[in-house]
Formats: sequence, structure tokens, C-alpha cells
Amino acid sequence: MCMELACHREFDKVAERMVAWFNCEILDRPVIQVTAPRPADERCDYPSYKQHETLEARWTDVEYTVAGNDVNIRNTYYAGEAVPMLFPNLGPEILANMLGCDIEFGEITTWSVPMIRTWEEPWRDLNVDPDNRWLRILLDMTRLGLEVGKGQWLTGLTDFHPGGDLLAALRDPQDLCMDLLDCPERVKELVAVTEASFYDVYEAQYALMRQAGQTGTTTWLSVYSPGRYYPTSNDFSCMIGKEAFDEFFLDELMREWRWLDHSLYHLDGPGAIRHLDSLLAAPDLNGIQWVPGANSGPATQWIDLLKRIQDAGKCIHFSIGSDELDDLMEHLRPEGVMFSTTASCVEEADAIVAKAARWS
Repeated sequence: MCMELACHREFDKVAERMVAWFNCEILDRPVIQVTAPRPADERCDYPSYKQHETLEARWTDVEYTVAGNDVNIRNTYYAGEAVPMLFPNLGPEILANMLGCDIEFGEITTWSVPMIRTWEEPWRDLNVDPDNRWLRILLDMTRLGLEVGKGQWLTGLTDFHPGGDLLAALRDPQDLCMDLLDCPERVKELVAVTEASFYDVYEAQYALMRQAGQTGTTTWLSVYSPGRYYPTSNDFSCMIGKEAFDEFFLDELMREWRWLDHSLYHLDGPGAIRHLDSLLAAPDLNGIQWVPGANSGPATQWIDLLKRIQDAGKCIHFSIGSDELDDLMEHLRPEGVMFSTTASCVEEADAIVAKAARWS
């Protein structure tokens, strides 16, 4: 692959280790992602603060986003398999916005306004117009990230949220729950109508990456693959049972996993665990990113869940506190496990990687 990143000393080896991790193997040592602040005398200042008249203006200011990312990366030390990257972000429901939903901007996230209020409204011809404003902004952000970040960072894919989450954004989560009972065939048809939007936007970004010489992909979850990778998801699934998830949404996810070179599933919170058996039985899914949720207690309480994932032959990505590493290393096999954590300084980050290297 022969990619070099100034902010990471051995990126080519990192890429090889991550491919091994996706396959539940170890290349030369277990993988771990650790970030830390660089020493004060190595840190750079942010550009002069820029005032935006509206939140929308700030979110859509491509140059501002890329410049801020540049400073963040220069001020961060990346150890182990932590990867410097730009995340082109317009919020988690951007696919719905590209299909026509209005967008509302907050300080740290955005929301879409449902547009299919009744099934009598036109929806069967939904598609992403190549001239859509939000698509153009996303691609502009991707292009500039690739240009400014060449040799410095990876430019990632946006946060797509297709499938069930896309339908929930278009329709409204509570209405969609009722639709599963009242008009199931229309829900299945809407899945089919909107499915192409994920692939269309993914390929538009991916084409820019390859044109710029970036040979692989990363995302908001900064795992790297030399091909097409994505942490797939369906957060709406926390509102429905296993039978409904399997009937309406599992086939669409399986098509995503078959299409991708490497895939994870973003299992978000205890309410999603009811779907784990269906996920673990999928042959084309590489692994699970487990997110316990806020105030979830110590990581060790999830040992049995993590072992269940391991025993099914899937890799695991799990964010932890650095003080929890010893306990987790004691109970889990190192093959196919990637912990993500932070350190207070460069020396501590290197010590954490060295500790993980002794895991056997």
C-alpha cells in the first residue's frame, strides 16, 4: 500500500494489523488504539476564531472544518492503531436530507425533519440528485480534506445511517413502529426504494479518495481498511423486537456486508443486544463495535457479551478507560479484539501499547 502519514510513524504496519484483526488474527501483536495530547511545546494554536452568523453557516463552512481538523491532528499523538483522520460530517441523518428532508442544526449534531407524513405523499421515486446541496457540500469537504491532508491524515466517509435509521428519519420513529404492524409491505417497499442512496453516496466519496491516491477507507469509527469498509448500524432496532428486525431490516444489512470488503456492526446499547444472535449468524459480517451507552458502569460487566462475540468468530471494537485494560486482557483472547482508549501524555500512550503487546 505504501501510504505514509506524518502524524503516524508506521501506518503501513497499522493497516496490515487491522486487516488481520478483521479476520480475528494477529500479525505481530494485538491491536489497540491510543491517543494523547502532544507536549505543550509541540502544540499549535487554532486559527483566529471565526464568527458564523448561524449554526448552519458553521456546519457548512468547508474550509473552517478542515482547518480545525488540521489543528486537532497536529495536537494529538497517535499510538498503536489510532489513525489520524478527517471525518466529513453533516450529521447522522444526512442521507435523509439528501433525499429531501429539511435539516435542523445544533451545536454538536443535526436532525432531519420527517417528510413522509402520510403514505399518500409521493415517495416511490426518492433518489439522491447528483446536484443536491448536501451532497455537493459533503464532496467539497471530502476533496479539500484529501488535498490538505495528503500525507498527514486519512479522509473518511460520512455518517450514513441507511436502512432502518434512514426510514425512521424519513417517516418518524414512532410512526415507523406503527407502520411495521399496519402497513408492513409499504415499509419493505420503502427499504427497497431508499437502499441505493447508501451505495451512491459511498461510491461518490470513495471515487474522490481513489483519485487522490488514498487507497482505503475509514469513517467516524477510525478503523482502517484497504478496501471498502463501514460500521453499519440500525439504532432504530432498539425500538423493535427481534422478529421485526429480522423480517424488515436484516436482509438489507446483509447486502451491505456482502458488498463491503470489511464491515462492523455498531451495536449501540443494551436495547440492541436482543439482535445479537441474528448479527453473529451473518457470515459476511466481520465484527461488532460494542457501545454500552452512558453510565454503563465498568467494562468488566460486559465480559460475557464480549466472549459471546469472540466465540462466534467475530472481531470486537470496544472503547474503554485505560485503567480497565488489565482486567479485560485477563478474560479475553487477544485475537480479534481492539480496544480504544486515551492517555494523558505521549509516554503513557506508548506504555499502554507496550502492555497490550504482552497480551497472550
